[in-house]
Amino acid sequence: RSFETQRYTRLCRRLTSSPPTTTTTAGVFSHLSHLSPPLCPPRLCPPQQQQQQRMAISDDDSGGRRPPGEGNSPPCLPQPWRLFVDLDGVLADFDRAFIEATGIAPSDVSAGELWNRVKGLPHFFAGLPWCKDGQRLWSLVESLSRDHPALALPPVVLTGLPTGKLAKTVRRQKLAWCKERLGETVEVITCQSALKHEWCTSSRCVLIDDRAVLGAAWERKGGTFIRHRADSAQGIISDAVISDDDDDEPSSVSASFIRTRWRLLSLVNPP
Repeated sequence: RSFETQRYTRLCRRLTSSPPTTTTTAGVFSHLSHLSPPLCPPRLCPPQQQQQQRMAISDDDSGGRRPPGEGNSPPCLPQPWRLFVDLDGVLADFDRAFIEATGIAPSDVSAGELWNRVKGLPHFFAGLPWCKDGQRLWSLVESLSRDHPALALPPVVLTGLPTGKLAKTVRRQKLAWCKERLGETVEVITCQSALKHEWCTSSRCVLIDDRAVLGAAWERKGGTFIRHRADSAQGIISDAVISDDDDDEPSSVSASFIRTRWRLLSLVNPP
């Protein structure tokens, strides 16, 4: 027999024998009786059983931790995309309303004269009509944010305000427009247009806007800028090209909408 087995056998014989001159195992630990709880003699196991116990401990020695997928915290997921959508020129048709109210195009007047004319138009922003593809675009970003796993956050309206006292009036009217047409739960952020980039907090922030001049600042913050021009004159495309319209009668959509839709889908569904 092995040395360890022989040693175990001798030790068992020594403990089980009880000659008058031999101290029992209880006597060995009697001087520790003042401890609480009382100390018990050690239990001896055969070497084979000791080896089995050591193997069982080593197989389950996880230190209180569970392997991934067995109750641990979920793995780190990528940050979801966040869509910011401009209002004037993307969803609401500012130019058409201004022309109908004043008889001139916004591009034909200076910024100062434009806002002076807007001051004399009560409820101007609250009554803006939809852009040609405004409702279709909003339905697209809403459906992506609702149904696509990479877009777990609802879309946000990020719209600019003029400076001065007129800003409060414009803000109130824009909020009313969004509440009536987009719903009460839609988040609306108003700021000076030149400061829109301050809401770009990660590389997964996307701004859909008609003003290309705002794109550079947004992209410097690491975000994605999609220029969407609702008045694009680059032609129209039949609904047969896309399949997101449930209307019985096909209608046409702008090339700008097609490009915006393609950019959004390519972001959330990379090749």
